[in-house]
Amino acid sequence: MNEIEGTPKKVPTLSACFIAGNEAHCIGNILRDIRDHVDEVVIVKAVGNQMHDSTALVALDCIAEKKLHLAAYGNRDETLPHIDDFAAARNKSFSLAAGDWILWLDCDDRVTPENMARIREAIATVPDDVNALFCSYAIADKGSVILRERLIRNGKGKWRGAIHETCVVEGKALECPQIVIHHTDPDPAKSEGSARRNLAILDRVLEQYPRHLFYRHAEHVRLGNVDAARADGLAALACLHKDNAEERYLVHLNLAELEPDRAEAHLAAAVQLQPHRREAFAMLVQYHTRRGQVSQATSYFRMLDALPVPAPLPWTHQACWYGKAWGRAYLRVRLLRAAGQHEQAAGEHAANLLDPEYRAHTAALDLDQPTQDTNPN
Repeated sequence: MNEIEGTPKKVPTLSACFIAGNEAHCIGNILRDIRDHVDEVVIVKAVGNQMHDSTALVALDCIAEKKLHLAAYGNRDETLPHIDDFAAARNKSFSLAAGDWILWLDCDDRVTPENMARIREAIATVPDDVNALFCSYAIADKGSVILRERLIRNGKGKWRGAIHETCVVEGKALECPQIVIHHTDPDPAKSEGSARRNLAILDRVLEQYPRHLFYRHAEHVRLGNVDAARADGLAALACLHKDNAEERYLVHLNLAELEPDRAEAHLAAAVQLQPHRREAFAMLVQYHTRRGQVSQATSYFRMLDALPVPAPLPWTHQACWYGKAWGRAYLRVRLLRAAGQHEQAAGEHAANLLDPEYRAHTAALDLDQPTQDTNPN
């Protein structure tokens, strides 16, 4: 009951908003996850110059038509103009939503029934002055969990950024880490295609937003374009604001691999930027292990090992170096081998292989060869 008025509080309605290209292979999963828990689904679909797949038909099969709004879809075969701007597409979906609250999702996300129940409970009990809830986003291919603006009161959020878009919320927001949205592993073929699409957008908007140099650098790294990745990385370091410490940190990690003759300097710069993080220390362990510099490698390993897990974790963190993940165990075996302690190394390696994650990531590595590195970035 409403303590002031003595009347039941209105149950808020919930719209789920998507932007979609050709997503027939995955959109059915997320729609089946949410269909019994939302009041409306809004899908803004644009595929550019591609042929349309059956995304719309899959959506219609999964959601009762009274709950589904296919934006600008006059009929199932209509060719739509391409929205080459992720923020514009998300804003379009928000503008069509009728619910009191908006839950935005990607087509390859998944939500359990327990988390949908938590979402409904959260929007029903949130104070009236709160306009957004940040929820956990578990990203499968990176093994990481970050907080993202996930639930927005209708009319109180606007997306910005043609790519790697964020929602700027009017007023107060709260964190609800107990609500978890899962992002599934990407299809490798689709991942390469999305990287090329992202590059095209970034080339177009770069002059409007210099920070996109960082994102363009990351896409070139993803595609293995060494020269372009190096050039954009150096340019990003020159223009990124000092407050963009996470982005600068990641650029230095990438440049340590792209410029091997300056690797130690880049890793030292990364440590200076964010000394509480483990990634640069892990790469310094490997750098000195490769060169047979066991004493230096051991010192950096001890520094890494002494660091507590940051709270919250940086959005650019590499999960394999934190907690009980496989990375630390891998580094220790490498160090033991480099120090000539082969029997102990063999024993620890055999024990570590009982961990499926360790086994999956080290099966292809010849740990007798200290020249091999692993870097999940």
